Amino acid sequence: MKAALLCGGCDTRLYEVSKILPKPAVAIEDRPIIWHIKKIYAALAQDMSMDILK
Repeated sequence: MKAALLCGGCDTRLYEVSKILPKPAVAIEDRPIIWHIKKIYAALAQDMSMDILK
């Protein structure tokens, strides 16, 4: 499964951090946001493939 992640917006809530870093690189705990999003998509893809096999 392939996915395209679009990261954009007006920078209103993350402005203090995103004026220095791009939004996907802003850290949540100790990892960038994009890492968390990719992990969620990977888990969903695995669940979807298990549903197809049933």
